[in-house]
Amino acid sequence: MGNSRWPPFRRIVLRGTFNSLLNPKALLFLMVFLLQFVDIEAGGVTLQLWGLGGLLATIALVFHTALGVCASVLQVRVGRGRKGGCVGAYGLAAVMTALAARLLFLEHS
Repeated sequence: MGNSRWPPFRRIVLRGTFNSLLNPKALLFLMVFLLQFVDIEAGGVTLQLWGLGGLLATIALVFHTALGVCASVLQVRVGRGRKGGCVGAYGLAAVMTALAARLLFLEHS
């Protein structure tokens, strides 16, 4: 396992954690978003923010885990050989073309 082409799992997790913690847009969004659900009259605002942040982190963990599992299954089923790469490339091109067409024909008010 010494000559693996994938970085160690710990390094991936640390990099993702630091990326999330140091992202000013995400921090600003969370402060604005979570404050809507804090009851100032109930007291313990800091504790409420920690609880809401933990809940949000748990939901994100479950979602991203499911997303990773689904992507892995899709990669195994579709990504075998050259044909899988073509399906992915043409699929992405089709999605981008559809989005461009939607923007083109979107009514402006």
